[in-house]
Amino acid sequence: MLKKLSTEELTNNLVSVLPLGVEDKQMLIETSTLTHRVRAFTAILESNSETSAFRH
Repeated sequence: MLKKLSTEELTNNLVSVLPLGVEDKQMLIETSTLTHRVRAFTAILESNSETSAFRH
């Protein structure tokens, strides 16, 4: 199923289902291009990953 999704569809679906903050989701919605959205999304995930590593 994932192979059938475009990069944009996959990114948008992940943004909608992952537990991101309202500010992060709003920023991702407002990005002007898919490239910017993917870069911002990656940065958010990496930031959350580093933060959650300290919680465990």
